This record gives sequence, structure tokens and C-alpha cells, in this order.
Amino acid sequence: MAQHHRSQEHAGEAACRLDFPEVVHAEGPDSQWSTATGYFPVRKSAAESDLVKSYFEKDLNYKRRLTSCRTARASQDCWLEPIRTIMQDAIVAVITGKQAPKEALDQAAQKANDVLSQ
Repeated sequence: MAQHHRSQEHAGEAACRLDFPEVVHAEGPDSQWSTATGYFPVRKSAAESDLVKSYFEKDLNYKRRLTSCRTARASQDCWLEPIRTIMQDAIVAVITGKQAPKEALDQAAQKANDVLSQ
């Protein structure tokens, strides 16, 4: 019985890993998430949605920051670049099932701390 429960858990985790990017990057959830948190939407269609546009009217600074990103370029010598790579690698490891979320986060935190301590 415990084995059956464990296999159901693993199936649920696998489904979450596969569904998570689609759900987060869908226009509706992306628009809602970005206006609730102040983070930028991932999708261009979400940035152009009525929900985000109405948020622009309430927070002009948000609108300025988001519209300036369209022409901004990332610095290649940014000191945070190694940490971005560490985070991306951890996310990919979880999504592809190569690591459990906690394991990937713990490993990423240690690597990021090592970078920051240099």
C-alpha cells in the first residue's frame, strides 16, 4: 500500500513539473501574477492584456519600468550572471526530473553563496 501511495506521489510531482511552465506562462495566470506581485509578465501578450494595462494606470512607475525593458540590454559583465546561471540550472534539473526541488534549491543556494563570498 505504501508503494502505491509513493508511486501516486511521484506521478503527481511529474505532472506538476510538466504543467507548471505551461500554467505560469499562460497569459491569464501570467497577467494575474505580475499585477499581484509587481514582477514583469513573462509573455508579451500578458503585458498587453487589459489586466496589466489597467495596472499601468494605477502604477505609472511599473509601466515605465516595463516599457523601458523593451529597449534595455543585459550587461554581460554583471556580477549576478553566475547566480542566474545557477538558478536556471536548478530549475531545469527540477523540470526535467533530474533533481528533487529541495535538492536542487539547496545545491543552488550553496553555489550562489560560494559566488557571493568571493
